[in-house]
Amino acid sequence: MLKLPKFLLGSAGVGGPILQSLLFLGEFVCITTVLGLPVDYYSHFVLEEKFGFNKLTVPMWISDNLKSLALVGVLGAPIMAAFLKIIDYFGDKFMYYLTLFLFSVQILMIIIYPKFIQPLFNKLTPLEDGELKTDVEALAAQEKFPLDKLFVIDGSKRSSHSNAYFLGLPWGSKQIVIYDTLISQSKNVKEVVAVLGHEIGHWYLSHTTKLLVINQAHIFSIFTLFSAFVKNKSLYNSFGFYNEYPTLIGFMLFGDVLKPTDAIMGFLMNLN
Repeated sequence: MLKLPKFLLGSAGVGGPILQSLLFLGEFVCITTVLGLPVDYYSHFVLEEKFGFNKLTVPMWISDNLKSLALVGVLGAPIMAAFLKIIDYFGDKFMYYLTLFLFSVQILMIIIYPKFIQPLFNKLTPLEDGELKTDVEALAAQEKFPLDKLFVIDGSKRSSHSNAYFLGLPWGSKQIVIYDTLISQSKNVKEVVAVLGHEIGHWYLSHTTKLLVINQAHIFSIFTLFSAFVKNKSLYNSFGFYNEYPTLIGFMLFGDVLKPTDAIMGFLMNLN
């Protein structure tokens, strides 16, 4: 028989505030996903189709959405449970521990994404020996880029857009991933290498590390503001909460209030 963790259980053993919050969040995610499907469908099968970019089929689109929902449940539920528990346990000092926790989650996701999540949607194959591989490895060696592996991703099964990126921890070795569309659409090897030079440039200028640090400062500032906001019950009252003040509801309401300011912060962060 499945036993829930003690902190999820209420005094009657039926369900505590964290479990109730998770159930509410699950319903909220499902509803918002369903409501967003028409716009998502239009984006792929009308706009992208109009300009010849869309390669998705309807069954694949449905499968992608179901997989995404499943990942939200499998990964999002325990993360959110820990999120709420940290706020409850540490009181007014939760912002320090929550920022550290989310930093750990980000690092964990960098590690598990290429091994367990990405294969659910795309296939990575090692780049074959040849001129492209030789030139990319030469560029990486020239710039002292810690290249570990070179992969080609089958992006063409969903879109004809092309791209390239690298994976890996800020302080460790990296994996370069090249879209098969980038290879097929480029006139020659030099064009592909030029795109990868742009990506390596981000590493050379420490953009990834800088962005990671800025994100942590941004997250900490948000939680610090929330620690003051959550004590104000007036917004709760405006939405019909008089006797109970769920942390999750407070954070969602706080997010709506924060959106104008956060949009400015997002713009400033993108200037980097």
